[in-house]
Amino acid sequence: MKKEKTAKKEKEIPKKKTRKVLKVVGLILGILLLVGGAILGTGYFMYNKKKEQSDAEIAKLTKVLETATKEYKEEIEYGTSWEYNDFLTNLVKQDKLEKDTKIVIMVDKEEIKKDESYKFLKAGDIKIEIKVEDTYNYKILKEHTEVIKKDKTLTLKVMDTKMPVIEGVSDKTITVGDTIDLKN
Repeated sequence: MKKEKTAKKEKEIPKKKTRKVLKVVGLILGILLLVGGAILGTGYFMYNKKKEQSDAEIAKLTKVLETATKEYKEEIEYGTSWEYNDFLTNLVKQDKLEKDTKIVIMVDKEEIKKDESYKFLKAGDIKIEIKVEDTYNYKILKEHTEVIKKDKTLTLKVMDTKMPVIEGVSDKTITVGDTIDLKN
């Protein structure tokens, strides 16, 4: 009987040690879960905050690009030439745009380059398409680049109001009975 009691005591001792070890392991796992959850929660909060900030900046930049053009109310005289910078000055609110904003100006589906000019040789309504493009760089876990493009079509009125000037012809006096030589 004494041997049985001793054997029972020996079995109880490892069970007590095992319980203590399990409690410590459980406590450590619980602490790790709490710390991990706090870190993940904080990271998620920071990610969302950065995402909201970048979305707000993108919305702000989009609004600026949408309002980057201005109406041109004046009529343009037939035969007038505009340089690329004339289009910018008259049709684009440059003070609202970033320096690296890309602006493309299309007249009758033909792009006007920075060193070119356009001569208005057609009377009536002329469609001018202005394409504005800007990029926004932000970092949420990794670098992102958002390209924002806005197009706007404006209509300019080209009028031919100047009377033609006939040059190279001099007045001739013809008396009755003279023949007319139109070549001289």
